[in-house]
Amino acid sequence: MIVDKIKKREPTAKRRENQVDIQVGKWVKCEHCKEILYKETVRANDSICPNCGAYFRMHINRRLSSIIDKDTYQKFDLNIDTTNPLDIEDYPKKIKGLREKTGIQEAVSCGIGEIKGEKVVICVMDSGFLMGSMGIVVGEKITYSVEKAIEFRTSFDYFLYFWWS
Repeated sequence: MIVDKIKKREPTAKRRENQVDIQVGKWVKCEHCKEILYKETVRANDSICPNCGAYFRMHINRRLSSIIDKDTYQKFDLNIDTTNPLDIEDYPKKIKGLREKTGIQEAVSCGIGEIKGEKVVICVMDSGFLMGSMGIVVGEKITYSVEKAIEFRTSFDYFLYFWWS
């Protein structure tokens, strides 16, 4: 057979072991400019790529702390839990998994705080939780927040934070 007559080549170069010790989880790739960046550099730059100016995803709590004056945010406690009125299969399991993964209970966080000394009622939505879908709880929280803003005679700010990949 011809296959038996073909000599197998020996590898010409030995594999080198990687001598560089790069810590896992310390680097992030900008999807816009494809640059590899140190996470702490991006974090110090308010989650904006220092190379091209593209925005990175930011956790809802970090977004709130970057907007609201320090120690002024008080979250509204409405004690509303997500339901499944359409009986979507595996919905409760999906919600439980998202809560564990993201560390938040719902797609929106609403409360009162101050921005540069001015009282505001604020809602921040995170698309990492079911792509920021507006279910019953999200609608109730936003409605409650608007009512509180009217009651407190403060401004109402709503930040819808999307991440498009």
